[in-house]
Amino acid sequence: MPFLYGQSVADSLHQKAYEELRNGFLTNFIQKDTIQAHLYANIYFNKAKIDKDQSQLVNGYYYRSLLEYNEDKRLAFLDSIIDISKNFRNKNFPTVSYYDKGAYYHKRGQFKLALDNFLQALTYNKGDNKEYLEFLLNQAIGILKIEIDENEEALTLIKSCWKYVIDNNFREENPEMYFNVLHSLANSYRKTNFLDSARVYTRLGLIDENTTRGGVNYNKFLLLNGILETYTTNYTEAEAQLSQAISKFDNKTDKRLISAGYYFLGKTNLLSGNEERAVAYYKKVDSLFEVNKDILPEHIGGYQHIIKYYKEHNNIEEELEYTQKLITVDSFLNKNYRALNKEIIKRYEIPKLVEGRDILIGKLKNDQKQSRLYNIIGFGAIFLILGIAIFQYQKRRLYKKRFLDIINKDNDGTVIVRETPLKSVTKEESIEIPQETIDDILEKLQVFEKDESYINVNVTLHSLADSLGTNNSYLSKVINYYKKTSFSTYIKQLRVAYAFNKLKQDTTFRKYTVKAIGQTCGFKTAESFSKTFFKVYGIYPSYFIKQLEKIKADN
Repeated sequence: MPFLYGQSVADSLHQKAYEELRNGFLTNFIQKDTIQAHLYANIYFNKAKIDKDQSQLVNGYYYRSLLEYNEDKRLAFLDSIIDISKNFRNKNFPTVSYYDKGAYYHKRGQFKLALDNFLQALTYNKGDNKEYLEFLLNQAIGILKIEIDENEEALTLIKSCWKYVIDNNFREENPEMYFNVLHSLANSYRKTNFLDSARVYTRLGLIDENTTRGGVNYNKFLLLNGILETYTTNYTEAEAQLSQAISKFDNKTDKRLISAGYYFLGKTNLLSGNEERAVAYYKKVDSLFEVNKDILPEHIGGYQHIIKYYKEHNNIEEELEYTQKLITVDSFLNKNYRALNKEIIKRYEIPKLVEGRDILIGKLKNDQKQSRLYNIIGFGAIFLILGIAIFQYQKRRLYKKRFLDIINKDNDGTVIVRETPLKSVTKEESIEIPQETIDDILEKLQVFEKDESYINVNVTLHSLADSLGTNNSYLSKVINYYKKTSFSTYIKQLRVAYAFNKLKQDTTFRKYTVKAIGQTCGFKTAESFSKTFFKVYGIYPSYFIKQLEKIKADN
């Protein structure tokens, strides 16, 4: 009897119009009644095949793809949709299929293929649904930017997505997408160091009644909150939240979240003085990389701390092993994330600039005669190209001269300050510090420099003053007067001098990325390292490495 009833229901559905079948499918899909959803999807698909209606057939394929748990079969459905819809396009396809394929590849760490499909989706996104699909694609590319540490650009994109989410009431209409964008926004604020904003949006996710306590969304925000606690001195709470979040994640689907949790557990223990536990957690990050062949650029610092730990403990075998692992990881990042960065600039940023340029040209055409416009653009382009060429030529000559100057003088890394130093402390001010104290501080600073303790990323005026047995004021005045610069600049100069000498002497060290070199020397970001190196030596570290390698090849 149930079979006959089901058969009669199916027969009655065959008589329904596409709109009725579509509504039936969506209702059951949203209610997670997969049996009924499959029934509507298959009848819709078969009806379209019988009618030979390509437009409806595309919808049928897509409904079936939404119900397909086998990812490879789902990918085949998406390819079928693309093949059919390329020729006629509608408001959703093939854009949506390219977007879904991009998400499929992104999930598997195949970032180049993910970007290829996202960009294809943008190319076809010309229909009535353009605004919503552009939002989806901006969010996807924004997340890619977060992962490759293009953080300022990522924040700009994600903020525009957040505005779209709020304007369209996604919290009620599409809560899953709402929480995805909210999490991306909070993480973008964290990575751009707007920590107060990051905490506000993270808290918003944690307290929302729609985030079930213990559910995946709640745990993502709990993990992020634990990460934010590592930026404070509340290390016990940070470790508790990170551990709790990790324990709830799925080992198959949440691998990157688990890796992030272990990395920040390592960082938390390092900051709280438990170096052995920190190394153990950093090794867990490496173990995940060994299995999954996936790691985010932000987490490479763990390898540097493991190497430093074994170096300090004279364990040459372990130091060598993790140095080789760091080179392997760095190669992986170059192949995936940094290559992705170039692709985004080349195929996403530049086309957007070209599109903006074309819009401006169109406006100019309406205001001026066409011939005059072309003349202005033509001559302007010629002068611009000529100016850029001359500038680049002069810059190359200048950099070459600076490089030869510092190499030929057999420079030992002693810094040549190019920025204006602070005004020195006067004699009267210096007398306020007993000479015995001054001599003691200067002697201990010599030891500090000799031991290369300045490459510790956590060195501050306060921490150094404590370790030297003095106070912030005395230490600051001694450095200002005797080193002729501020504490911050003093530390940066020591670090770039260290990098300078190590790059000259250690060919393996040159194989690291600029970011890895900077972090090894105590800089938090590649930008800070590069800018300081340039201020001191007049050339960027990337150029310095390139020229050193040329000398090596010539010899």
